[in-house]
Amino acid sequence: MEILEFPPLAWKPTLLVPIADVQYGAQGCWTDGFKRWLAAVFEEAEKRELALYFIGGGDYVDMLSPSNRKKWAAAELYDIAVDSMAEMAERHIEGFLELVKGTEDKWIGMLEGHHYFEFEDGTTSDTRLCAALGAPFLGDCAQIHLHFGGGPYKMLGKRATVRIWTHHGVGSGSPVAKLEHQAGKCDADLLLMGHTPTIETKKIPYLYTTEESPPDFRCRNRHLVGTGGWLRGYTKGSRRSGRAQGNYVEQGMLLPAPLGGVRIYLTPETVGREHSVQIEVLT
Repeated sequence: MEILEFPPLAWKPTLLVPIADVQYGAQGCWTDGFKRWLAAVFEEAEKRELALYFIGGGDYVDMLSPSNRKKWAAAELYDIAVDSMAEMAERHIEGFLELVKGTEDKWIGMLEGHHYFEFEDGTTSDTRLCAALGAPFLGDCAQIHLHFGGGPYKMLGKRATVRIWTHHGVGSGSPVAKLEHQAGKCDADLLLMGHTPTIETKKIPYLYTTEESPPDFRCRNRHLVGTGGWLRGYTKGSRRSGRAQGNYVEQGMLLPAPLGGVRIYLTPETVGREHSVQIEVLT
């Protein structure tokens, strides 16, 4: 597990946008919808003068799954086959980078997903995306501390922190149900999970004591967030091997998911002598 202390942010309203489960390269990847959504995110941030950051939840490209990677490693294929697969992985990386053009150096960090390709030099499609986008690589799970109060605000003694726990996710079903189990085991204001890919949010209120003298009780919410995804399950005219055939969603008779992403608004504020960050999650 990685613990990331991100460099202090300016004391201003900030838009944090999770990006997960795009699965670029897969049949059914809704690239047009993703591009429109991302353009709207940039437009909103500019219009409202919000600082803008992204956080990656994994499965950016649709390369090998864990079971596929085991079979691939055991196959002991000739170099030409390995090189051909690596070239395909590079094309998927380039395609995803084109989708998220303009986000460079705006990433808090990027998790590893289930779908990625491991190159012979030990890098993966995920680590190469991180390098290209200027994003810290967060592995499977991360605790991230976002501190507001950088720059001139540091001299004023203003400092407020958002604690984020994030995981790509496992299994199926409700991401909020899985995050509820985790919420009592970690010190986090915001818990994020992708993988399913379901857009789902929930607030869990909890009491805490202030550091004032004398201390007082305050209430704060823990926000549980399933970050959504961009892979269509039922698409007209889908083909594989020259015949009508859907992807795993259609084949498994899974429920169609509402595609899209979430936006998280972080607003630092001062109430009395206490500095804090208000969190609002919109789907």
